[in-house]
Amino acid sequence: EGSDGKTDSPMNKLNAIEAERKGKIQDLIAKYALNIRIEPLTAVAIETRVPLFWITIKRRLAARSFPVTYNTIVGGFDALPCESCFHPRGGYSVCDDKLHIVCGECFATCPSCGRQYCKACHKDTCPKCKRKS
Repeated sequence: EGSDGKTDSPMNKLNAIEAERKGKIQDLIAKYALNIRIEPLTAVAIETRVPLFWITIKRRLAARSFPVTYNTIVGGFDALPCESCFHPRGGYSVCDDKLHIVCGECFATCPSCGRQYCKACHKDTCPKCKRKS
């Protein structure tokens, strides 16, 4: 029995050791922590000519041309911007109405009727049930 009349169990000892270990780790972090502030010194703007390619987007019986650029500096095609929000997110869909290339957020599913629609064609309302998004 311990001095306070309780039995010192192995679990109590392990918990005490673990608490002490965590305290020492926190002391070491506080003692050796660094605060680093980074400020940009300059920015470089690079202007270069890039090859422009025209791709044909086909869906069902419709087709349209769309420009894509090849970035010679990075050695690959530039990301396509969404034709609704203009953000190059990826995960594109092509709408049925006007063959817009839109990201997953702009190819929305109406919460009311469940139809998917293009936000480049229909900015604020679902074309089926006319509910505002």
